[in-house]
Amino acid sequence: MEGFRHDTESVSSNVFNIEASANFEGSQTQILFERLCNPKIRQQLIDILYGEQCKKRDEILNDEWDPYVPEGWTGEEDNKLLKGKFSGKIYTTEELGQKLELFKKLTLETFEKEISDKIDRLPIPIEVNESSNGPDSSSLSRNWVVPWTGEKMSPRQADIFESHEKGHRVRQYDCITERLREGFDTSKVTFTQGDYDLYVKDKMGHTDTLEDFDKSMPIEEVKRRLIEEYLFTGNEIAERMSQLKNYFGFKGDGLFTKKHLDHARNHYIEDTNMDNNMRQFFEAITPETEGRFLELINSCGI
Repeated sequence: MEGFRHDTESVSSNVFNIEASANFEGSQTQILFERLCNPKIRQQLIDILYGEQCKKRDEILNDEWDPYVPEGWTGEEDNKLLKGKFSGKIYTTEELGQKLELFKKLTLETFEKEISDKIDRLPIPIEVNESSNGPDSSSLSRNWVVPWTGEKMSPRQADIFESHEKGHRVRQYDCITERLREGFDTSKVTFTQGDYDLYVKDKMGHTDTLEDFDKSMPIEEVKRRLIEEYLFTGNEIAERMSQLKNYFGFKGDGLFTKKHLDHARNHYIEDTNMDNNMRQFFEAITPETEGRFLELINSCGI
């Protein structure tokens, strides 16, 4: 990564011109790849994910697993259940056995190799299909209509989405949702009738519209789902943080500052034509939470 060192230093420099660095138009996936190859960023990522895996392992190994027969069962069923005395979690004997086998193989060395392999695969182009579904971590859809523009994705939007979705492949961060939410006050998020209408129109236009999607769902329930089950989950927070670092061309472990955040608030959506709920994302970063937000974006392998 020596060839990129000057970029990292310039981002950290007091004389660095934030306005000049904003609206980076190079490959979003390439810059994500370069950042995740940075030793400091990579180590942050590993510390988080390996630490969470170790917590899960210790929780299972330190629990006491007793036979469990739910109400209405006879105990003669093929699936035998076990319930943790301390955690209260319930698994079939097969599920628990599989988890224990996986944890036996959990070493820092094997975990680091797994993460490195995921990072190394990032430059491989993402699959493009002909459906009208929205982007996900496996593919982009050529015929999807971007809700806030009413048009198909521009090349730049597709580039930003690709980087976002590929980030999900490496940063599976729902395990630290509560930590990442410390940088936000979600009570400040607004969700207008216009937002609701776009949400419904988008869902109904997907090739694979969910069977349980109800287009008459009340606006408050849609807002709750947006906030609690989607936008402010660890996975989504991390990738929107990554969008902001990409916007300024961060290639290494340079410090993302309040000046970067202030500039992005005012210009990110207009410059990129990307509002994948970025308005609501910015709304939730308040004067009271922005200090913690900056700590998190700089310490969580973003």
